[in-house]
Amino acid sequence: MLKTVKEYLKKNEWHFSQVKDKDVFLFGIAGVNGSFQCIADINEEEHKFLFFSVCGANSPLEKRETILGLLNRINYNLLIGNFEMDFEDGEIRYRTCISYEFITPSIDIVDELIMTNIITMDRCLPGIIGVIGGLSQAQAIELIDTSEEANSEK
Repeated sequence: MLKTVKEYLKKNEWHFSQVKDKDVFLFGIAGVNGSFQCIADINEEEHKFLFFSVCGANSPLEKRETILGLLNRINYNLLIGNFEMDFEDGEIRYRTCISYEFITPSIDIVDELIMTNIITMDRCLPGIIGVIGGLSQAQAIELIDTSEEANSEK
């Protein structure tokens, strides 16, 4: 999987770096609604590929309960992946993953996992940033594009 992910990142001409002595790639993405960092973490021994996009803004302490509520509301309707927040530092990220022990890794599988993640994070950023800025969960949900077109774009 490491080779396939690296090939995919190069094919898309994304500037990435590999963490020394680890099967982890780091790169940034500029989406329609904001920029965020991405982490591709491959565990060849356990046949797991995890992909994270990390929101560029951490939640301030006083907003963490509201952010958790928003992330829970978003997660309820997601088919693939989940949002999560580190309650200690307020880091917000979206995670998609796959176990590839019984399948042959391919560019198409990597593309589906990565692009589902990136599109979902970008789509939800206005709501997340909105709550950090003072919006209610209900107001933030209205900022998130849940249209079929947004869900199927890649």
